Amino acid sequence: MKKILLIALFSFIITNIYAETYVSSDVPLPISDFNTTSSSLVISDEMNIGDLNLNIQVNHTWTSDLDITLISPTGESVLLINDVCSSNDNFNVTFDDEASAFFSSSCADNLTGTFKADGNLSTFNGLSLDGVWTLAIYDDAGGDSGSLVAWSIEATTAEPVPFSIYSIIALFALLGGISILKLRRKVYTAS
Repeated sequence: MKKILLIALFSFIITNIYAETYVSSDVPLPISDFNTTSSSLVISDEMNIGDLNLNIQVNHTWTSDLDITLISPTGESVLLINDVCSSNDNFNVTFDDEASAFFSSSCADNLTGTFKADGNLSTFNGLSLDGVWTLAIYDDAGGDSGSLVAWSIEATTAEPVPFSIYSIIALFALLGGISILKLRRKVYTAS
């Protein structure tokens, strides 16, 4: 009986999980020595972030030349990598707070996979997706160059959906079913 009432209660608050990938269209871009390469991604979606991951592909010799930061439309920033992986070249990875290993401890040429960033992408949780996101790559050494090939943001939101007529009908049907079950139980015990 308690389980049925809990189910009825949860039918009023239905969680809608919404996931979307937003892809930057201003790439590829060159990454030059002692310069910052900035790429923008305009997102027109006012949903609040529940989880954010970043996909990025960079072709660059000496990954340790690079400092890469993601900046939200409201100015919050998360450092993804900072001078790591020494002479390793190129990567095509996903940064995800739920990954098991840090990018900085997984260095290899042509690195692929899912890794934690130096900073926490959860910094963006609760913010609106809406606006211009910026990926900034600073090449802080000479002698090696490359390009930002591609990048995208995967955002998941979890927001309550308002009551719907279907939720209310389901609740009344459930409560009506409980009443019928109680009535039948009384009838059987009386017989």
